[in-house]
Amino acid sequence: SRAGEPFDERTMQRDLMRIYGIGEFEQVLFRLDPGTEGRRMLQYDVREKSWGPLYLAVGLNLRSDFEQDAEWALLVNVTRRSLNALGAEWRNEIEFGSRQRVLSEFYQPLHAAGVLFVAPTAEYRSETEAIYADDAHVADYDVEKTEARLDLGIQLRRYAELRAGPVWGTGRAEVETGATNLPTVDADYAGWKIGLIVDRQDRTLFAREGYYLSVDGVSVIQDWGGDVDFDKLSGTFRKFQSFGDHTVTVGLQGGTGFGDELPTFAQFKLGGPFGFAGLAEGQFRGSCLGVASLGYTYRLLQLPAQLGKGIYAITRIDAGNVWADEFDADDLRYGGAVGLGADLSIGPLYVTYGRADEGYDCFYFSLGTVF
Repeated sequence: SRAGEPFDERTMQRDLMRIYGIGEFEQVLFRLDPGTEGRRMLQYDVREKSWGPLYLAVGLNLRSDFEQDAEWALLVNVTRRSLNALGAEWRNEIEFGSRQRVLSEFYQPLHAAGVLFVAPTAEYRSETEAIYADDAHVADYDVEKTEARLDLGIQLRRYAELRAGPVWGTGRAEVETGATNLPTVDADYAGWKIGLIVDRQDRTLFAREGYYLSVDGVSVIQDWGGDVDFDKLSGTFRKFQSFGDHTVTVGLQGGTGFGDELPTFAQFKLGGPFGFAGLAEGQFRGSCLGVASLGYTYRLLQLPAQLGKGIYAITRIDAGNVWADEFDADDLRYGGAVGLGADLSIGPLYVTYGRADEGYDCFYFSLGTVF
């Protein structure tokens, strides 16, 4: 809204959402006060949060397939908001457990409206990834990745973000246990990254309406001083539609290395409870990925507010694969999963059974937020 303009309810609602989205107020209200010459004046009343501007959040996740794969993770997030008049934010995350990760990002809006921003980021990640030969777990890879980025971005109405900028990093992968004939990777890289997120889900967990889209691209240029040269593009799309207690989900995942073989630390992985039903986490790898999913969720029970939101019956079918270099419609896998999910106050709970063609099957258990 701007001074002197006629009152518009839709504009006012966007103003309320934008102010509340700043994250510094626990209450945002409006009123129409008497003005001059019979006019009325729009006023916004805000109440700042009684806590902050330093925020601490802790999350826990436990995952298992009851056979070869068991993981746990503890995430600590410390965020300092309102560092300056433009609303700069410093976000820090530390993850312990089966995977170690440290991330630090300084988010600086470039003007009062907050549409344009700059965000320097540094991230370190270390994890052990299982390597399979069909369904046999033959080795564990110790994979490390260190990366620094300098993003310039645009915020689009608080539900979409586009950012791009240079990236510098190091990727390492070596056999920790198992087969010794697998390659060792130790490569520096530099190039450009671009990312787009559009989030119109009505809620993050067990969404019932809306859609989610993410697209990520990277172009690594050896002439910038790195050891490798590759291009990679990936994307995820999910659409949710509900009819009473019934929710239908359509999902698409895709990725390409544009016909070239990607380095080990940049390859696409197929499998896992949220990736491809019936396959273990990262059971297959390659430089091209394509998966289509159709899911159905039925709300069995609405929980008391102190326990959570609901218990759901879940089913999903997947079709797709991961390929060495390029998409092959004649080489597809198929899988399906059934199970139960619960939106609990301590985090989401999933217990499912998945089965894929060629006899692959897997039970999944997950409790807590997936980072």
